[in-house]
Formats: sequence, structure tokens, C-alpha cells
Amino acid sequence: MGSLLGRRAGAGSGRGGNFRALNACRALLFAIGVAAVSPRVLAAPPRLRLLADVEVRSHEITLKDLLPPEAPAALLAQALRIRLGSAPQATRIRRLSKEEIQNALVDAPELLAAVEIPDVIRVRRYHRALTPTELVAALDAALGRSGRLDPRSLGLDSLALRAPVYVTTDDPGLQVTQIEFDSLHRRTTFRLWTSKEPQNLPFYITLSSRLKFPALVATRDLAPGEVARASDFAVATRARSENASLEPPAAASLVGLEARQPVRAGDVVERSMFAPELMAQPGLPAKLTIAGNGFRIETTVIPLERGYYGQQIRVRDPDTRRVMAAEVVGKGQLRGNL
Repeated sequence: MGSLLGRRAGAGSGRGGNFRALNACRALLFAIGVAAVSPRVLAAPPRLRLLADVEVRSHEITLKDLLPPEAPAALLAQALRIRLGSAPQATRIRRLSKEEIQNALVDAPELLAAVEIPDVIRVRRYHRALTPTELVAALDAALGRSGRLDPRSLGLDSLALRAPVYVTTDDPGLQVTQIEFDSLHRRTTFRLWTSKEPQNLPFYITLSSRLKFPALVATRDLAPGEVARASDFAVATRARSENASLEPPAAASLVGLEARQPVRAGDVVERSMFAPELMAQPGLPAKLTIAGNGFRIETTVIPLERGYYGQQIRVRDPDTRRVMAAEVVGKGQLRGNL
């Protein structure tokens, strides 16, 4: 009996030992599992460090400009909505402090938690200096030469501006806004401006070479009082005189006008050299026509003043001595009303 109880007690103590060993194994496996799994599950994702030196191309700085290029697309999209103020001017640097960026992210705590912010971030604006090629193209456009200017003849390779002109875009809209010719020193000064970057001040280029400009020239001799035709003019390039207009007159605008002075073939033509054709002269008889519904009256009158096409002048009826108004409608032709 005693030996039987002893065997049962031994068996019970053996089963207890097995349970304790099993529980110990389970605890060990759980500890190993927690140690292996918890860093992946519970640890926060790594924070992205913002760039300490940045170059921007737009007028405004956003948080996206400060993120490294490998940042996730979702984070870049969120950062694009965070504005950090204006970009600096060309050649200038703007410094953003850590506190400024933190203040900008007050309403975006998830972004603030996702980035690591340096103490100071330096922001520069992309810029470049205008090139001689761009200057030649602007002069070409102003001179109407369609790409025929030779940069070597202009001496632009050795051209020294008083200060470099910086722009922040590929096409700053460079335009010539004024041209002045100094006949005494035989030089031409151009005033240029970047129309697409209006914050830049105009600047000047002075060339000592004798440039040629588009001009309207006479194709034949014209005597004073001779009426101009369209075939009497052509466009050619000529050296500009000091008082010449920047825009040559159109040939069509001179058709029907009288030469006020002798004009020789090849001369540069200015609008001031021509005047409207005189169609009525004081003291010379002219025909006056008065027409109405079912009637027409023609008579001879004496103009009392000079008249050009479309003008109203005073005329006198030689029979009645009556003075009336008439419109000049042609050479020696007038139109009146009852």
C-alpha cells in the first residue's frame, strides 16, 4: 500500500514538472516573439531630414522644396500645400529658421512628426546671367533683321555691361524699348528690359559699330508737288541719322501725298517730307456739285482758302458773290449742300 502511494506521488510530481517545463517554454517563446516582432510593429517610421541648402525656381517657397527627392509622393503632395513665404531675389539668400518651419506646421502635426528640421535652412533662387546670344536676338528683333545680325561684327563677345543682368527664367521676354543714335560719336545705344521679369530695372547697351536699320527709301526722283505712288518706295537697310524716326513710315501712308521737297532715288523717306495733295487753291476756279433727291446742280465757284481732300473750305459764287461752305472731294472738285 505504501509502495503504491509512493508510485502515485512520484507520477504526480512528474506530471507537475512537465507542466512547469511546458509553461517555461511557452514564456520563452513569447519573449522571443515579442523581442522579434515589436520593433517592426511598434517603432515609429524614420523621419526625413529637410535639406539644409535649397535652390528654388518659383516665386514662392513651399515645404516640398525642402524635402529630399526620395521623399514619398504622398508626403510631397502634402508638403506642397505648406507655404513658407516668398523666394529671395536672384543672387540673394533667405534663411529659414527651425522655429519658422515649426510654426508653419502647427496645423499639420503629421507633417511635423514626419520630418527632421535643421536649425537653419538656406534658400537660394535659381538665376543666370543674360547671354550675348540673347542680346543679339533682342537687337535683331528691334532692327527687323530676322536673324541677320553677326555677333562678331557687333563686338558683343567683348561687351561689358556695368553689372551682370540676372534672370530667373529661361525666357525673360527681353525687349529693346528705346534706340538712340549719336551721330557725333557714331554709336548706338539700346535700352533693354526683361518684360516677363518686370522687377528687373532697364539696362543699356552701347555699340560703337555703325548699324543699319530698316528704312523706307525712294525708288525714283520726286519733284516738289509731285504726287507719290506705292511703287515710288521700297524698304532697305540704311545707317540711321540722329533725327530719324525709329519706325519708318509705311509706303501706303504716303500714297496720294505731294512731295514738299525734292526727293532723290535712294534717299531715306520720312513722313515730314510729304504733305496731302493740294486740291483746291485760293482764286483758282473749282466745280461745285450739289445733288439731292431727283436733282443735280453743277456750278463754278472760287475757293477762298487752300483745301485738301475731305476738308471743308469757304467758296464764293462769282455771280451772286454769296459765300458758302463746300467739301473738297477731288482735284478742283467740291461738294455742297442746299
